[in-house]
Amino acid sequence: MTPCDFTFHKKVLGKSISETQIRNFLERRKTTLVKGVTKGEKTFEAALNWNML
Repeated sequence: MTPCDFTFHKKVLGKSISETQIRNFLERRKTTLVKGVTKGEKTFEAALNWNML
């Protein structure tokens, strides 16, 4: 068995990601809608998705 070096930052684009959202991300490959995400001067809602190609 090989060790896993997967990491997940608790803050994405200025927004803290909850443990529940991280769990959803790992189990379902996406989070629920995250409100208050910021990029530059814009604030918006977004869901994180994990594309496995």
